[in-house]
Amino acid sequence: MRTCGPCSECCYVLGVHELGKRDFAHCTHEKRGCGIYGTRPESCRSFQCVWLQGQLDRKDRPDRIGIVFATADMSVHQQQVVIAYVRKPGADKTGRGAELLNILAQQVPVAIIRWDGTRSIMAGEQFKHLLAGIRSELNTEAVIDKDGKLRKLPMV
Repeated sequence: MRTCGPCSECCYVLGVHELGKRDFAHCTHEKRGCGIYGTRPESCRSFQCVWLQGQLDRKDRPDRIGIVFATADMSVHQQQVVIAYVRKPGADKTGRGAELLNILAQQVPVAIIRWDGTRSIMAGEQFKHLLAGIRSELNTEAVIDKDGKLRKLPMV
């Protein structure tokens, strides 16, 4: 079983509905680790990135590659997608992050959400018919709730 260790990338990239925290924003409770770890919200408590679930190599920990991979169910045809939260500029264009994106996009649609607010989708030919619906769901501020579902927050 893996543990986060020194990685706290999800604390930055993920929105937390219970705290009103938007994605790609510093959490006010993060101070050399989580300052409310024992009482953190359920969405934080239950979130497990793809790396933590053991689905990527040990070397692919999010703080090392600059991307947090998570899974989510989109309402479009109840399609599961991978959400790639890109924190480090260029991590999705070169190196191991780009390699993983290409591999994953052949297996499932990958929604890429970057630190600068830009968003895109990578998908193999078999998923092209889903792209418009996935794109429309990604055009709102989104957080992943405790059940792995995307939940919308109003844009502030």
